[in-house]
Amino acid sequence: MRFPFIPSFSAAPAALTSLMLTLPLSAQPLPPELFLPPFPELGRTTSAGVAASASPRSAGEAASGLLGRWVTASGNLEVEIAPCGQPQPQPLCGTVTRVLGHRSMARDGEMQPVDARPAVGMQILRGLTLAASEDPQASGAPWFGEIYNRENGRTYRCRVHLGTTGGARHDLVVRPYVFTPLFGQTQHWQRAGAELAQQAQPKETP
Repeated sequence: MRFPFIPSFSAAPAALTSLMLTLPLSAQPLPPELFLPPFPELGRTTSAGVAASASPRSAGEAASGLLGRWVTASGNLEVEIAPCGQPQPQPLCGTVTRVLGHRSMARDGEMQPVDARPAVGMQILRGLTLAASEDPQASGAPWFGEIYNRENGRTYRCRVHLGTTGGARHDLVVRPYVFTPLFGQTQHWQRAGAELAQQAQPKETP
């Protein structure tokens, strides 16, 4: 997955964003905390200063909408979101359960990911924790953690919340970013069942 960045509307952030847009992703500056230890430790980290633990009951109720299998925005991967381990119900992690396609999202001419390990079993969402300032019962309450990009081998911060499609909460809004959510781009992941049902619908013939 390639994560381009959007410009802001104030002078200073706009200048920084303009510089980032001119650099290849591998050359863009990342804060030191994004260079994280190997996978087992990543599941226990959260975005510093942004997320903290809610009460177990309220966090569990809020997490129920995120749990399950999702298809990434590229359509390449099916990812299962579940508690990382103890203590439950948070933090949450997302593990690849199935490869659905091989459409590259890398720059032109770069068709192979930096991380050549098999995708199945890879943990690409890590340490998702409900923001302490948010009401767990509120629709679309954000979770913060990390997302791993196997195409360039880097880890980014991310914000995740449930979105709506036609009035129903069927999509997962995932925003990878650097420094702040302002410098990121939103992706929409679909429920695996909804995605498969959509593909199974007969197409109209002209």
